[in-house]
Parts: sequence; C-alpha cells; structure tokens
Amino acid sequence: MPRVPAGVLRLLRAPRFAGTAVAPALLWAGGGRVTAVTDYLRADLSHSRFEEVDFSLSRFQNVYFRDTVIRGAWLQRVEIDGYIDEVTINGVDVGPLIEAELDRRDPDRVLVRPTDAEGFRRAWDAS
Repeated sequence: MPRVPAGVLRLLRAPRFAGTAVAPALLWAGGGRVTAVTDYLRADLSHSRFEEVDFSLSRFQNVYFRDTVIRGAWLQRVEIDGYIDEVTINGVDVGPLIEAELDRRDPDRVLVRPTDAEGFRRAWDAS
C-alpha cells in the first residue's frame, strides 16, 4: 500500500448491511498507520454499556439518545446539532440556555411559538 502523507485521511468503505456491524474498513492516517473502522448502520445498541471506550474521531449521525447517562466523560471539540430536551450537563439543564441563545441569534424564532391569537397573527404576517 502506498504511504499516505501525515495529516491526510482516506477512508475505504466496506459494504453496508442494514442493522449490522459492517466488516471493518481501513482508515489510513498520517505516518502510514492503518486503523480498522467499523460502521454501525441501523443497529439497535439500546441497553448497551460502554466503559473506557475511546470515541475520538467518531461520527454519530441520526442517532437517538433517550434516557442515556454519560458519566466521567471528556468532551473536547464536540459539536452537537439536533433536538435538545432535558439535557443536563454538570447539573445544569442546558436546553433553555440553548433556546435563549438561538432566539438571540434569530429573533424571528420566537414567532413560531405564539401563546395567544395576536402572536399567531404576527407569525402569519412574518411568513
């Protein structure tokens, strides 16, 4: 196999099978290192336990975390984009904080949550 320059990643995908862990693909990283990568597609991992697992450089897309507990986690350079409800981080419910920041960035967001007839009229006029 050709040597890959440092900092360059190339992913060779294995065949995909619904609901199964797919045979590992290869991830070439800098320095010629080859790492196995496993795709989990439409898999049900509910009631699973992960302990001392490294999810670095992992991607979670269209995943469902409900009634999930994460303890002793190290979150660094993590990006979360999705529906947030009753999410507590270090004892703080961050949902209202996120909603307030999104409303600050886009004041028209509050128009889609009217609480009275006048609010519905304003929302209708804004659309």
